[in-house]
Amino acid sequence: MVYYRVSDNFFGPWEKEEIDTFDGDGFYAAKSCEYKGKRYLIGFLDRKKREKDSLKYTWAGSVLVYELRQLSDGRLGVCMPDQYNEYFTKELLNATSVNNALDLGKVPETCHLSFDLDMEEAGRMDLVFSNPESGEEYKLSIDNQDDNISFNAFPNNQPIRLESGTKYHIDVVVEKDIVVIYADGIKALSNRIYAAVGADWEIELTDALAENVMIYGK
Repeated sequence: MVYYRVSDNFFGPWEKEEIDTFDGDGFYAAKSCEYKGKRYLIGFLDRKKREKDSLKYTWAGSVLVYELRQLSDGRLGVCMPDQYNEYFTKELLNATSVNNALDLGKVPETCHLSFDLDMEEAGRMDLVFSNPESGEEYKLSIDNQDDNISFNAFPNNQPIRLESGTKYHIDVVVEKDIVVIYADGIKALSNRIYAAVGADWEIELTDALAENVMIYGK
């Protein structure tokens, strides 16, 4: 896992934030760099043992790039790089408002899903992957009550401070078995989800509303 510390001075003292991570267990060995006036965090998403969603992450895998940003209260957050908007330009789905469930069908192996999420105090959003070939079903969730982004195959999570009545922009970037969810430029959760390839995808909402649901391809 990647942790960070905060200081007003390069030589310290360094302080630990209440939530001192950007991503869950799969994102590792990150370094930061500057490119064209922006700062990025570059690490890798591990592979899983025997390519099974229910097993632990192992070592090495695929490069992941996040854009680092400073939030209004001085904390650091990560967001989807703007370049992805330039890469995914073909509109494949447009749904105005969803307050219960939306069947996305089989999404392309490479795509960008985005929507605005508004949750009540006990609100929850589940992105469900049902794979008819393997019989597996897993969920990638944002839970307002638990202040958490999570994946339930082999538990992987990222704490996040959420508030009811606040609209959060959600981006999900897919590259075959790599599924990364970005929550409003605050936190991310990257996962290697083998069952997501060829699966039926669905957004399920509990005490929550999703608006401007879009899927873009390349």
